[in-house]
Amino acid sequence: MTLCLGLSVVAGCRQPDPPVAGASAGEGLRWYRASVVTADGASVPFFLSVPDGCDAAPALIVNGDERIEVDCRQTEMQLLLEFPVWGTRIEAVPLESGALEGSWIRPYMPEPEQSMAFRASPIATPDPALRFADTLEGSPPAADLSGTWEMRFAEHGPAKGMLEQTPGGVVDGTAAMPSEYGDLRFLAGTISGERLTMSTFDGQHAYLLEATRQGDGTLRGSFRCCEEIHDTFVATRSEDFEVVSPLHQVQILSEDRHLELEALRDPKYDGKAVLVEIFGTWCSNCNDLAPLLTELYDEHRDEGLEMLGIAFELTDDETYSQARLAAYREKHGLTWNLVLADDTPEALLSQGSVRFSAIEGVPVTIFLNRDRTVQAVYAGFLGPAAGEAHMEAVATFRELTRQILDSPAS
Repeated sequence: MTLCLGLSVVAGCRQPDPPVAGASAGEGLRWYRASVVTADGASVPFFLSVPDGCDAAPALIVNGDERIEVDCRQTEMQLLLEFPVWGTRIEAVPLESGALEGSWIRPYMPEPEQSMAFRASPIATPDPALRFADTLEGSPPAADLSGTWEMRFAEHGPAKGMLEQTPGGVVDGTAAMPSEYGDLRFLAGTISGERLTMSTFDGQHAYLLEATRQGDGTLRGSFRCCEEIHDTFVATRSEDFEVVSPLHQVQILSEDRHLELEALRDPKYDGKAVLVEIFGTWCSNCNDLAPLLTELYDEHRDEGLEMLGIAFELTDDETYSQARLAAYREKHGLTWNLVLADDTPEALLSQGSVRFSAIEGVPVTIFLNRDRTVQAVYAGFLGPAAGEAHMEAVATFRELTRQILDSPAS
């Protein structure tokens, strides 16, 4: 399992970014064009607002259509932004110029801790056209990149991408790959001349996609995730390109489909239809899936639906991992059982007679009939940034939930 999941590209079409509420100066918000900087100097920009009453109101991170509220504390000497679920933080000091400078700190990424430079310059308003202001050439777009793209990554293989571009050259989209589970969420950026640059930042992951349009219309570029991943790709327009279905990525290899997990021996699961989710609190796509699971549980638990979450965390530090689970539970309002995995996914799922193909990432959701046979295995999840594809994923989860609820008990 990689630490940066969701390189698959199934992107949704979206309209140009709407105005940000309270974006203008004088309304209690200070806006910044912020960035985290990799060890080799690559800058991953995003927009950040800090309220005047930082201790009483959250800060805000903006990536295209996405708005992320962030716990915020500020003194005359330091600004502290905390992401409780991730266990990450930004520590910065104010400069005389009004800028901020400090570090984005990620415990256990890799162990024991990763730190990347953080910088932020004050701006009047978060103009999407100026997201990459430090590298923007100011040239008009050489082409409209809106549409579906077949992407071939050197390390991560094939992907499907979709972009939506405004006349002014603002580009939104998302990216995901079969070799990883989920989407890159809200990528936002611009095309200046032949050069496309897009980024997103959520406190746990920082993604940077850069490409140059070639004479034959293809895109050639690179993709970075934090400090861990640097891959290259070639993209070609292809309106009918498809990637592996999430229902076929993890396959059942045995005729017998019975799954027996130690945690499912609790009497509360007897005769129930169960969604078993293999996840990580550090996984952005898992966090995108959690609200849907909450909806399904609230809607169907009286019909006999139960949930079980099995978390694969980044460290053997159980105190740290339990704190992440508690923050994850609180953020998403989860009321079902969450347990820390004490083995690999393959070893965990070898209980019982069913056998699965390799699991390469999370989330993986196993839909169990009332007799403990596996109805389906759904690998990954496309979040709200994926537009229509996200709605299709939601519909599939609802249909599979109905199937296991309608299954007979043993």
